[in-house]
Amino acid sequence: MQSKELLLSCAVRIPPNPAKLATQKQDQSRERTSYNTKPTNKGERFVLPRTSSRRFTVRAVLLAMTFAGTVPFSVAQQPKKSPAPAKTLGMTVDGVIKLVQNGVAEELIIERLRQASKPMELSDDDLIRLRQNNVSDNIQRVMMNPSAKLVVPPEGPLPPPLPPVQPEAQPSGVPASAPVEGKEAPAADPDDPSSPHDPGIYLYAKDGSGKDRMTILDRAVPQYPDCVPGRVLNHVEVNFSGAQATIRTKDTRPVFYFSFENTGGSSQFANTSLTTPNQFGLIPLSTGKKGRQVRLTANCVAPPKIVVSFKVERSRPGFYKLTLIAPLAAGDYVFFGNAGGGWSQDVFEFGVDTQ
Repeated sequence: MQSKELLLSCAVRIPPNPAKLATQKQDQSRERTSYNTKPTNKGERFVLPRTSSRRFTVRAVLLAMTFAGTVPFSVAQQPKKSPAPAKTLGMTVDGVIKLVQNGVAEELIIERLRQASKPMELSDDDLIRLRQNNVSDNIQRVMMNPSAKLVVPPEGPLPPPLPPVQPEAQPSGVPASAPVEGKEAPAADPDDPSSPHDPGIYLYAKDGSGKDRMTILDRAVPQYPDCVPGRVLNHVEVNFSGAQATIRTKDTRPVFYFSFENTGGSSQFANTSLTTPNQFGLIPLSTGKKGRQVRLTANCVAPPKIVVSFKVERSRPGFYKLTLIAPLAAGDYVFFGNAGGGWSQDVFEFGVDTQ
């Protein structure tokens, strides 16, 4: 009986305290009023509504979860920037001359010009300057037309094959492998252009008896007193020692052979980058107060009007034949190596006598 009464008393709802309910309603009304109220008087500050620390904590957690969930996604969705393409540098006449003077291969220069794919309008002065600086015809063609076909220089006629050497009869009692005393292998004819020749420039002309001879040219001794780097001059005068060249010919259109063959012998060229006659300029010498001389530009380059034109044919690898387009006048001449300018020591001289 007592337990039933106890259960009934627990099930009865205890009424709330009226004073407490009135206080809670006043607090709620005050919070709504302070939230919507704006300052009306000067100097009065706006007061944010009171919020419980629990409500602020829940809002902060929700905001942090939202930021943590969206920021990495937005960063991941950004497309990666592709690297900027390499810029194609435009080629100029001076740029091509600089590459040639520094020994860059013709194939690389042509490939660079074709990559730029920009035709150049070359004036007469540009073509003359390119010729003086040993720029090949193929490079000049590609400069004017990047899609131009290259012209392969014609190969000269190959020398006829040598007849097979017949073994000589050995004396009786001597083994076949034993050399015969006093017999030596025949030497190559130094006057035959088909024979190997040490690196140098050879004059191919008839001697007094009418026989064709190949004579290697002597190295000239130029003096460069005015070719000073940084000095501004209209021209410079290069003098040459000696009254005249030692090697001379009466042929006004002599033939020359340039040998760059690796024969194992001594070379007449000081600059090992010289590999073709197109790297030389043929220049006449005049007679001045100080003897034989030539007037060059400020960069030690021969003016185009005095350069002698010639034609080059390739006889075999490393061996070239040079012929003149017009006859030469009487006087001394020099093959000036590295016609691009500067103090060249590869200068070779010869003279022409018309009488």
